[in-house]
Amino acid sequence: SREQLRAMALSLVDDGLAGAYPDYAGAEQAAMALGSLVNTLHKLGQLKSAVDLNKGLEQIRAVLQYDEAYKPAEFQERLRRFRPLVASPLATR
Repeated sequence: SREQLRAMALSLVDDGLAGAYPDYAGAEQAAMALGSLVNTLHKLGQLKSAVDLNKGLEQIRAVLQYDEAYKPAEFQERLRRFRPLVASPLATR
């Protein structure tokens, strides 16, 4: 359901905020999963503007550009900024 998709996306973000992705590989997988869930939620009309969402996902992915330079704290900060875009009540397309 739409509610379950949103809960899954928020769970990925919240896990990251709690430090669940201390390594690059885990963070990369979480970011890809988050991108898929957010894309589906947006297509269903459950999230705000695609521009804001894409910017947020871009910022998350930027932290993952170089595996040797990965810093979990930066990943968490990007997730913290991204969370309101996913958590907000039903929004228009």
